[in-house]
Amino acid sequence: MKIIKNIINYSEHKNCAVTIGSFDGIHLGHKKILKKLKKEAIKDNLLSVILTFDPHPRTILKNEKSIKSINLIEEKKDILKKFKIDIKGKEKQVDDFLDLIKNQESLGYAYDGAEASFELLSRRTFQSFKEFYSLETFKVSDEKIKDSKGEFKPVSEARVKIFVGKKEFYSASEGNGPIHALDNALRNALLKYYPSLKNLNLIDYKVRILNPKDGTKALVRVRIESSNLKHQWSTIGVSFNVVDASYIALHDSITYHLLKS
Repeated sequence: MKIIKNIINYSEHKNCAVTIGSFDGIHLGHKKILKKLKKEAIKDNLLSVILTFDPHPRTILKNEKSIKSINLIEEKKDILKKFKIDIKGKEKQVDDFLDLIKNQESLGYAYDGAEASFELLSRRTFQSFKEFYSLETFKVSDEKIKDSKGEFKPVSEARVKIFVGKKEFYSASEGNGPIHALDNALRNALLKYYPSLKNLNLIDYKVRILNPKDGTKALVRVRIESSNLKHQWSTIGVSFNVVDASYIALHDSITYHLLKS
C-alpha cells in the first residue's frame, strides 16, 4: 500500500485503486474504507494507494483553525518531543515514521491509549535503541488431562529461549492459561539478568476481535495494562494468533518497564 500525502505530491499512477480523504488517524470508519480498498486492489491485481491531505482542506477552504481529529500530525510530532526525541532536520525520517504509523493502524494497531508501544516504536525508529533481550523461540502448549479423580484439568505450559547480549537463557513454566504461562516463562528467563522484573505487574488484559465475520480465524488486538512502583502504562499487539499478539504486547510491556526502571 502506497501513501501519498497532499495532492501536490501525486503523480499519475497506472493500474492502481485509490482512496482519497483526510486520514489524520485510523478509526473504525477509516479501517472499513481501507479494507474495501485492499479487497478491490487484490481482486483486480492493482496497487492500493491512499491519497491523504496535510494540512486539512478545511483549514484552507473555510479558514478553520481548530479541527478535531485523531492525533493530528503536529500532535504526533509534539509527542515525539515529549519523549525527548530529536527530530530537528529529520523531516524525511519523520514523514516515513508517520507513514509507518498509518500502515500499522491500518493493520489494526491503535496507539491512542497504548502510549508505551508508541514510545517504543518511536525510539526504535529514531534512536539506536538497544533491545534488552532478543527472542530466539517460544512454544506454548495447552491441554486437558485427567487428574487423580478422573476429572479433566486444563494444563498450560510455555517454553522460551532468549538471548541477553550473547548469553542464552532458557525457561519452561506452567500457568493459568497459555498467556500466563508465557508471561511466567519470559520472566523466569529474564529475572537473573533483570531482577527489577519482580516489580512488574500486569493489571489488565483485553482481547478484541477486529473482523468478527471471520470467527475464530479473525484478526485480534491484545491490549495489556501494566504497572511498576512508579509508572502505569499500556501496550498493544495485533496478530491472527492471539498468543502471538499477546507476546508482542508482553514484549513491549517488559521492555518499557526495563526502560523506565
